[in-house]
Amino acid sequence: MSESSRKALPVVVFLASLGLFACERRSAPKARGAGSAELPAVSNAGKPVARVDITERGFEPSRVIVNPSRPLVFRRTTRESCADALVFPEFGIEKALPLNTDVPVPLPESAHGELAFQCGVGENRGKVVAHLAGG
Repeated sequence: MSESSRKALPVVVFLASLGLFACERRSAPKARGAGSAELPAVSNAGKPVARVDITERGFEPSRVIVNPSRPLVFRRTTRESCADALVFPEFGIEKALPLNTDVPVPLPESAHGELAFQCGVGENRGKVVAHLAGG
């Protein structure tokens, strides 16, 4: 290995790491295991609430199962994310996500099935699976 190649190696490794991180954040959410959650992480006046945190890793969980009549809450817990806004493109819903603030997002009554959501620039993505209890 030449002298210039040895000096460039740490830079190449760093850039490759950044590329992998960016691709991971843009990838489709995993539909199994820890990437998926069902109700109730927190409570709001006795109603179960589905909660999604926005961390440096993106939306957590990236897939959440909810009853559309129950509250859905998003909370950005880091500045290390581009997700300072939330968008449900299918419904034209867009909400600002201030740091460390619960942001309730009511779903339309017609919401059912898999509903995609994303950050304002589309880098981070997730899904809500909306279905009525017992249905």
